[in-house]
This record gives sequence, C-alpha cells and structure tokens, in this order.
Amino acid sequence: MFEVIFASDVPSGHSSALVATVLYAGVGSALLLGRRRFPRWTLVLTLLHMLGALALVPDYRPVAITLVALYSVALMTGTAVAIMALVGMYLVTCPILLADELGRPLAPGDSVAGTVRVLLLAQGIALVATYGMGRWARATRRAARLREELAVFERRDAVRSERLRIAREMHDVVSHAVTTMTVQAAAARHLMPVDPTRAAEALARVEDGGTEAVGELRTMLGVLRSDDPEATAPTPGLDALGPLVDAARRNGLWVRRVDLGEPVDPSPEVALTIVRVVQEALTNAMKYAGRGAEVVVTIEGTAGGVQVGVRDDGGTVPAAPHPRSGGFGLGGLSERVVAVGGSLRAGTVGSGFEVVADLPSGTPRTIEPPRDVRLAPT
Repeated sequence: MFEVIFASDVPSGHSSALVATVLYAGVGSALLLGRRRFPRWTLVLTLLHMLGALALVPDYRPVAITLVALYSVALMTGTAVAIMALVGMYLVTCPILLADELGRPLAPGDSVAGTVRVLLLAQGIALVATYGMGRWARATRRAARLREELAVFERRDAVRSERLRIAREMHDVVSHAVTTMTVQAAAARHLMPVDPTRAAEALARVEDGGTEAVGELRTMLGVLRSDDPEATAPTPGLDALGPLVDAARRNGLWVRRVDLGEPVDPSPEVALTIVRVVQEALTNAMKYAGRGAEVVVTIEGTAGGVQVGVRDDGGTVPAAPHPRSGGFGLGGLSERVVAVGGSLRAGTVGSGFEVVADLPSGTPRTIEPPRDVRLAPT
C-alpha cells in the first residue's frame, strides 16, 4: 500500500484494474527488501518495474520505490556509482513521465514546451534532492563511525600510555632496588669476616630494600591486572627525594642536597621526572663511582622551570672496572625528560659523572618523546 499511496495515476474505484495495481505495487515494494545488501541491483530492478508498468498496468506509474532505490544507492555506494545512478534514473524516468503528461489534454494557456520544461525541472529537483539526502546520510554515518573509532583509539592509547609509564616505573624501581641490594650484599660479604655487626646491618638494608621494591611492584602489577580503565599507579612527588637521598647515604654515598633559586612547584609529571632523574643518577653513582664518592644533588628553580643536577666526583678509590654505557637507563630517562618538554645532558666531568636535566614547570601536551635519543659522549 505504501507504493500505491505515493504512486502516480492510480486507478480509482473497486475494479480489477485497482486490484492489479495493488498487486503490482506489492511486487515493487518487495524489491526494496534487498536495497541494503544490493542497492545497485535494487535500483535496476525498480526501473525495470517502472518500465513493465507501461505494458502490464497502463494507468500506474511507480514513483516512490524508484526514489527509495536511488536514496539507497546514494547512501551505500561511492560517489561515481551514485552519480551514474542519478543520471541513469533521470534519463529513464523522464521519457516515461513526459509521454504520460503529453498524452493528456493541455490546460488552457499551457504549451508543450512549457510543460516539458516544468516536468524536466521538477523531476530533476526531485532526483537531486533524493540523491543529496542519501549522500548527506552517508557522510553523517561515516562521521559517526570515525568518532567512535577515534574514541576507541583514544581509550587504547590512554591504556598504552599508562602501561608504558608503569613499565618505566617498574624499570626504575627494579634497577634502583637491585643496585642497592647488590652494593649492600657486596659490603656484607667483605665485612662478615672482620665486622659481623656491620655486615648484619648491611644485610638488613638488603632485606628492607627488597621488601620495599616488592611492595611497589605489587602495586604496579595490580594496576596492570585491573579491569578498571581509570586505575593508575601512584605517582611519587618531590617528597620522595628525601628518602632517596637518605637511602643513598645509608648505602655508602656522601650525598649533599642543595636547593637554589625560587621554590619549585612543578606539575605531577615534572615532579615524577625530577624524582626519577635523581634516582637514576644515584643508582649510577652506586654502580660506577669509587669508594668514598661524594654526590651533590642540586635542584634550582629557574625562570623557565627547574634544573636538576646530580654530580659525583668519582670517589677516592677507583671502582671496579665497569664502563659507563649510558645505555637503557639513561636512554629511557632522556625519553622521559623529553616527554615533559625538557632536555637531558649526561657525561663525564673530570673523574666523576654528571647528569643535568632542564625541565619546565608544567607538561606540554603536544610534545612526544623522540624515537632516537642521544646522550653526551662519555
């Protein structure tokens, strides 16, 4: 009945012609069932259905099904196919409609040329409007899909970024803890024959360091295993610098902390980076500096943010041969510094080693870490 309501020249009255029209319209409406999977074939069949009406149902001209078929082609196919369908439909339907219109007596004052112009223009407007609605719907759906895909990508990127951050945190925690435990275990081994009391203290520090590292790792692994997309690992602030310096002193380094310039109030990301710079530099000093090494930790507020420097003097007694590779630890640290908009310098100074990071007070959102980070030659 849908096609009958919107068709042209439907016979009136309860007659066999009306029954035939309804049946024929039902066939045309059934053709539209395949418009989603086969839009082009549906358009071809509806045009053939319209041509068939000339012989089978002379007083019936299907209009609605052809417009719906054209809309489906415009919605579900590419621009070239849709335009070809628009032009083809115009060329097929206009002669039929013209023949019907010109086969009737003209109203007083009308002319054949005027009737032809009006009909061609009206049919063109109707088809172009149908085509335009289909293309607009296609663009709207595509934009909606792109928004959904972008939202999924952003969620995955946020998860990936958080996991990468946690991986870096785990590296820093494990590296620092293992280095500290190794230094204390070596000290305990040397002290055991001559001073069992100090050896026991060194072993106790090994136990404390291991316990602390295991606790931090459990927290981070809990975040990785969590199904909560909002779950994040705790972020250390500047208050973590004090325990870091104290732990380095207990592990045999002479550490001085010097604060210069105006008070620093960095963003959480920059504060975490400051902590990791100091931690990595102290870890390197424990690994590579000789016995009796003095380490100076400097945190200076600047006009552009904060400068963090950690420098050791190499110690009075050379350490065991252990080349300063500036490898994964410093490379990862440089990526972390660059990610918050800063820069990192690291290299030998005299017999010692120095790490200097220039950091902003906030975190630029558009800066990403480079793939290749180069450190000063050592």
